[in-house]
Amino acid sequence: MKSKGKRRPRTTKRVILYGVGECGKAFIRHEDQGKTDYEIIGALDDDPKYYKRIILGRKVLGTIDDLEKVYIQYKPDLLIVAISSGISAEKMQKLAVLSKHYSVDVKLAPSMFELSSSNHKSEMDLRSLDYPDLLGRPLISIDRQPILDMIQGKRVMVTGAGGSIGSEICRQLKSFHPAQLLLLDIDETELHDLSLELHDYQQEFSQDIFPICCDIKNKEKIDEIFRTFKPQIVFHAAAYKHVPMMELYPEEAIRTNIPGSYNIMTAAKANHAEKVIVISTDKAVNPTNVMGATKRVVEMEAALLTSDETPIVCVRFGNVLGSRGSMLPLFFQQIKGGGSHHRDGQEHHPLLHGDPRSGRPGLPRRRDGERRRSDGPGYGRAGKDLRFRREAHRHLWGQGKKQDHHHRPSPRREAV
Repeated sequence: MKSKGKRRPRTTKRVILYGVGECGKAFIRHEDQGKTDYEIIGALDDDPKYYKRIILGRKVLGTIDDLEKVYIQYKPDLLIVAISSGISAEKMQKLAVLSKHYSVDVKLAPSMFELSSSNHKSEMDLRSLDYPDLLGRPLISIDRQPILDMIQGKRVMVTGAGGSIGSEICRQLKSFHPAQLLLLDIDETELHDLSLELHDYQQEFSQDIFPICCDIKNKEKIDEIFRTFKPQIVFHAAAYKHVPMMELYPEEAIRTNIPGSYNIMTAAKANHAEKVIVISTDKAVNPTNVMGATKRVVEMEAALLTSDETPIVCVRFGNVLGSRGSMLPLFFQQIKGGGSHHRDGQEHHPLLHGDPRSGRPGLPRRRDGERRRSDGPGYGRAGKDLRFRREAHRHLWGQGKKQDHHHRPSPRREAV
């Protein structure tokens, strides 16, 4: 069942590979070249055309529905998920619960997009199953060509580049081959770390990827930066976003979000930028807090300043899963620390948007800047609501914490 190669050490882990498409085949090739410490003893794939076939020397034993039978018969140490197109919530939860029950570790292979955007294509870095994976938010299918047409060969600036959303925008933009990627942030540590990461830890900065330490409230310096670098595309993510903190210091939210954003947009217009994309928030819809109110004013500024020469569009984000200020990372840190993890209201279920890995945050999916009405001007829901309590209990079980017996998932019931 396995192709011939050099003898494996006894410490090699026995692996079932879930997915034999492009991503799965790439992993098999790495294993054949001796670049992993794994021995693939069989594979699963939900595509009927692969059933019982031999793919690169590995037999496809069945589909995800056969997972429990395969665990019992083959007794693997590890299940590697190598499906770049994304997995439904039901399938991900099924494999997580069954793997926990049969003491099989689960790792996820990088997607083909992540492999193609990495300079280290010879490496196959696996990551552990995390709570965003258990939530089962599907990957958003995006047409890359319009984004490539907009970004490739252009000078692109990202403000707030050191933040969770801004930094992910930078990582995604890199794969679209801008002529120059300008990283602007007031936090020099985050700026340094991001620039180093984007240079694959080989150098701190270059003319292709250039960090700029600046406060967006400093209008004179912002104007000078735009005159010097002349960015053609601007992603404006810099802002104070933490709702409770801004309730304590409303003057800081007002001074930074409103005049700061105005400085960026007017400098972009004065220097003939081709487009400005402002990262806003769903809290700007009928705002009930200072942060939301300031971002609503920013949207109004954008509406007044937009022009045919420099279109300014706003993209509203909700509760971005895994970002700074997101409630789930805080909740799970409390779990890991053994502290209290109670929430008021058992059926509390906020709308949680997918984490940055699930798509290309902030990158427009339309060729024009036309405003589309959904839940609000230019704002569309990111997916179905997720019940917080249900997901919390599932993660508690994954962490091995004790729960009430009627919340503890069984491999039979929960995997349906």
